[in-house]
Amino acid sequence: MKNSKDQLKSFSSNSLVTQLAIAKALILNITAAELKLKRLSEINREIFPKK
Repeated sequence: MKNSKDQLKSFSSNSLVTQLAIAKALILNITAAELKLKRLSEINREIFPKK
């Protein structure tokens, strides 16, 4: 049986890992959104070329 200090350390460590995983997922979502926006901008320029 772990003592409470070890359990707290384990929880703290897991929490950090979870936070890092969430941060990574958010970064990937933002990157994907930026790529989609860039592609939409390209399509928009093809449809409506600047005069």
